[in-house]
Order: sequence, then structure tokens, then C-alpha cells
Amino acid sequence: MASSNRHIISTRPKRQNNELKQLLEKQGYTLLELPMIEIHRAKLSQSDFEKLENIQQYSWIVFTSPNGIRHFFHHYKNTNGTNSLPANVKTAVVGTTTQKILEEFGNKTTLVNPGNTGKELAEFMLDKITETDRILFPEGNLARGVISGMLSKKASCESIVVYENRMPKDVDEKILQKIIDNQYEFIVLTSPSGFINLKKTLTGKTDLAKLRLVSIGTSTSAEVEAHGFKPNATANMSNAQGIAKAISEMRTDR
Repeated sequence: MASSNRHIISTRPKRQNNELKQLLEKQGYTLLELPMIEIHRAKLSQSDFEKLENIQQYSWIVFTSPNGIRHFFHHYKNTNGTNSLPANVKTAVVGTTTQKILEEFGNKTTLVNPGNTGKELAEFMLDKITETDRILFPEGNLARGVISGMLSKKASCESIVVYENRMPKDVDEKILQKIIDNQYEFIVLTSPSGFINLKKTLTGKTDLAKLRLVSIGTSTSAEVEAHGFKPNATANMSNAQGIAKAISEMRTDR
């Protein structure tokens, strides 16, 4: 049974919870931040800089997250003096939130994921690409390569690691204690690595099987299930609206 204490605990990195906080407050919840990931800008190799300097050689750039966009354009502008991509380079994004961030950097989106997962984007793109296309994936160090793995069967795919996911050095012990004392409604998971780090942090401190988890996207839920646990819900949309909707529906079902 869920605690009557109406706290939602987010494992998202710091400063990435504003929209979710507002949506949950409308439902009467208080959002508490317990980051299980820190985002750090990656150092690029000489080969990476050459990819940015010769960005026109790519037919497509596929952005899978806002973090990928922000850190890509930091490196890109430092290399080329502009945020503008060449006219010949098409862009594909996972989700409307990612699309919005891309357009904030002054670039149009060619293709937006018609579904909710990277796999759906890859399936959609397979009909749009040719064997002569070169596709670049700006991503994090823990990217699983689902989209590139599917598209590489038809076109040339390359990646550039523009940011790194790391385990936070410090964890808020007061919020952690709320989980141990069952003083929360749900824990929000937004990535497989976030769940892995949460599991490491809580092992030996509480019964992990009793955690009440809401996952953003099927890949995060799959990671939870791979460790022998089951999320209470998986958001159909991989964004703050999807999480808030999933929590609202569980509240209605109770």
C-alpha cells in the first residue's frame, strides 16, 4: 500500500524537474529531487572535432535527448562559431521536448519520432534513409545504441559522445530516508542508469522489491525488469507529461 505522504521522488539530474514539478503540484503532490545521475560535458577527441568540422558530410543527425542537443551544440559552436547546421543535413529527434530544444538552437526538425520509443523512430527512419546516407548520433557515454543498431543495417552510422552520465558523489540522506521509511508515493525513473544507481544506493537499506516505481519509457522499465523487479507504471510518453499522466491514472485506479 502506498504511503499517505504525498511525495514523489525524482531521480532525474538536478534542474531538469521544473515541468514535472508543476504538473505534479496540480495533482496535490510535492516533488523531491534525489538525483541518481550527474550530467557532465564530455571531452572530445581529435576525431570528434573532425566530425564537427566536417558536419556537412552527414546526411542526418539523430538527437535522442535534450542533453545530447545542449552538449552537442556547445562543442559545435566552439568548433564552427555558429549553431546553424548546413542546409543539407537533416535532423531527427526522439520526442517533442527534444524537438523544442533543437529549435531553440535555431535549427529546424526534419523528422519527429511518431511513437514513444527509439525503436519506433528507427523503424520510421528506415523508410527515409538510403544506403549512401551517413548518420551521426550525438549521445551520452551510456547510450545503448538501439536506433543506430537498427539503422546501421541500411546506412553508415557514427556516434560522438558529447556528455557523460555519472553517479552523484553526494546523495541527499534526508530524502533517501523517506524511501527507507516508506514516506513517499512513487519514485520516478528516467533512465536505466538512474535505476542502476538507485539500486546500488538502496541495497541493504530497504526491501527493493517493495519500491514503487514509475518509469519513463520502455527501455527504463526493461532495465528494472532485468533486475527482477517490476515498475508500477511505464509512461507512454517519454516526457514530464507522460510521467504525470501515468501517476494520475494510478491514483484514479486506486
